[in-house]
Amino acid sequence: MIDAEDNCPNVANPEQTDTGEDGVGDACESSPETPIADPGAGTVEVVRFEGPTGITTPVVCLGCGSGSDGFATHEVRYELPPLANVTSLDFTLTAAVAEQLDIVIYDPAGETVGESVADPAPGIYLAQITELVAFEGGFTLSISTTCPDTGCN
Repeated sequence: MIDAEDNCPNVANPEQTDTGEDGVGDACESSPETPIADPGAGTVEVVRFEGPTGITTPVVCLGCGSGSDGFATHEVRYELPPLANVTSLDFTLTAAVAEQLDIVIYDPAGETVGESVADPAPGIYLAQITELVAFEGGFTLSISTTCPDTGCN
């Protein structure tokens, strides 16, 4: 049953899970990004998310919502495989110098972590990118893994 407290009114979400604590239920947000490469020896980019260009505030779309300030928040999820022998997981956000963006990263336990995670636990990592001002440029979030010379498996 839909009510005013439902954080995902069009999709079943009985637990009202909201990992990003942005008021949008996990069931309404994007699923984990499909890796562009399998983790391998050394540092490998596994996900690249290209943020939208053009004025995106306010915005309504799957995987993004409006924050309390009215600016768009984009969410990118990456699932680190359970058997991967990854020594670090790195999140790199790039945008034009004038762009004002904030990034918050959550580990699988829902704790905030830095942009570089040593000995990461397997599971879903959530990166929230919030536009601090309306802008027309895009941004890129790159997620990379670093594995021993023997590889990640």
